[in-house]
Amino acid sequence: MTALAGAGFRAIAPDFRGYGLSQPAPERLWRAKVVYHFALVHPKRVAAVATLGIPFVIPADPHAFRDSHPKGFYEVGRAEKDFARFDVKTVIKKIYIMFTASELQVASEDQEIMDLVDASASLPAWFSEEDLQAYADLYEKSGFETALQLQRLLVVDWKWLEGYGVDELKVEAPGLLILGDKDYCLKFAGFDDYITSPIVVFLHGFPEIWYSWRHQMTAVSGAGFRAIAPDFRGYGLSQPAPEPEKTTFKDMVDDLVVMLDLLEINKVVLVGKDFGAKVVYHFALVHPKRVAAVATLGVPFVVPPDPHAFRASHPKGFYEVGRAEKDFARFDVKTVIKKIYIMFTASELQVASEDQEIMDLVDASSPLPAWFTEEDLQVYAELYEKSGFETALQIPYRKWLEGYGVDELKIEAPGLLIMGEKDYALKFAGFDDYITSGMVKKNVPDLEIVFIPQGNHFVQEQLPNEVNSILIKFLNKHASTY
Repeated sequence: MTALAGAGFRAIAPDFRGYGLSQPAPERLWRAKVVYHFALVHPKRVAAVATLGIPFVIPADPHAFRDSHPKGFYEVGRAEKDFARFDVKTVIKKIYIMFTASELQVASEDQEIMDLVDASASLPAWFSEEDLQAYADLYEKSGFETALQLQRLLVVDWKWLEGYGVDELKVEAPGLLILGDKDYCLKFAGFDDYITSPIVVFLHGFPEIWYSWRHQMTAVSGAGFRAIAPDFRGYGLSQPAPEPEKTTFKDMVDDLVVMLDLLEINKVVLVGKDFGAKVVYHFALVHPKRVAAVATLGVPFVVPPDPHAFRASHPKGFYEVGRAEKDFARFDVKTVIKKIYIMFTASELQVASEDQEIMDLVDASSPLPAWFTEEDLQVYAELYEKSGFETALQIPYRKWLEGYGVDELKIEAPGLLIMGEKDYALKFAGFDDYITSGMVKKNVPDLEIVFIPQGNHFVQEQLPNEVNSILIKFLNKHASTY
C-alpha cells in the first residue's frame, strides 16, 4: 500500500468479514476467489486484476478437489480443535513459520498440524515481533472462527468449487499472477503444471479451421500441455484482411507474434498442417528464441523454389490462380467443403482436365469419409459461410513462393514431420524423394520423420489416436527445451 501510494495510486485494503477489524458475518456467507469472481460478475468495474499464490481456477469436481489435498493438511473439525489449544499469538507465529516452507505441511494421524512447529522457533527474518503483535491484537478481536469456517466451506460445503454464476468463464481485464518459486501451493497435485505447462499452438491448413485440431487439443491438454488453435486471417472466426490479395505469409507470422504478445506467452511449440507448416517454419526462422520445438503434418520445410520449377512440379489442373475461385463459386459452401474432404483423402493428385474443373471430380452425393461426420461438415460450413473462400484461396497459394526474409535457412529447434503414406502430396514431383532421402534435414537438422501407413492428407482428423501418440511422445521427449 505504501509503495503504490508513493507511485501515485490510491490504495484500499479491507478486512474480509470476520477478519481483523471487520465484524463477522451473521451466517457463513463467504465467497472465495473474490478477485476473479468480482471480475467475472462486474467486468466493467475492473481495470485490471492481480493475484498472489492462487491463479484463476475453474470450479472442480469435489472428489478431484479432495484428492488434490492430502489428508492431514486440513480436515474439518480437526483444525478448529488444534488451534484452540494455543493462544492467538502462538497460532499466528506457527502458521507463519510453517507455511514459509516450500513443502506441503501435513500432520500424521498421531499429531496435529500445529505440532509441526515448535513455539520457540524463530520467526522469518522478514516478519518482525511487531508484525506478529499487530496480527495477534486483531485476531484477539475477531478470533479464528470465520477464518476456519472459510476452510470448512472449502472442504465441506464446497463454496470454493461453487460456480461463478456466469456463462463464459473468461476474465477480460489484464491480469497478473505472482507466485513464489518456493510457494508450498505449487505442491498441490497438478497445480504447478496448470500454471507452467508448455503451450502448443496449432496452425491449420486449407480448407481447414481451428476445429481441424479438435482431437489434438484434447489429447495434449490431457497430457499436461496447454493448447491454442487460432483461425488465420479470413478463416473461420477471424476477420479477413482488408486486402486479402496483398496478405503474405509474413503477415500471418506477425499476427501470431501479436497474439502471443497479447497473451504474454514468450515461448511455444508450433504445430502446423498444410500451408500452416510454412507459417511454422517462417516463424521459427524469424523468431527462433520463441520456439521450443516445431512439428508439421503433410508439408516439410521447403526452400522457396524458382517459379518455373514450382510450376513444373504442379500439374496443370491441380490449382490455377483465378480458375479455382470461379470453380468454387459455382457451389454452396457446404458442398465445396464436402467435395474437398472427399477428393483430397485420395492418394493420387486430383487434376482437372481442360474440359472440366476440379470440383467436378467428385459427385456431391458421394459419402463423406467415415472419420468426418455430418456434424463436422456443418461446423466447417457455418464458419465458411461467414468468411467465404476469398482469403482462403488468395493467401496460401498465391504467396507460396514468398521467401523467409532471413539469410540462413536453418531451423535450430527440434522438429517432427508426420506424413501419411497415402497423402497425395507425396505425388508432387520430387516430394517423396526429398523427404525419404533425408535431404529435408539439411535445413532442419534435428528432424524426426514419421510415416503413418494408412494416413491421408487429413491424417490428424482421420487417425487422431496415432497422430496424438506420436505428437505427445515428441512433446515429452523435448520437454526440457520449453
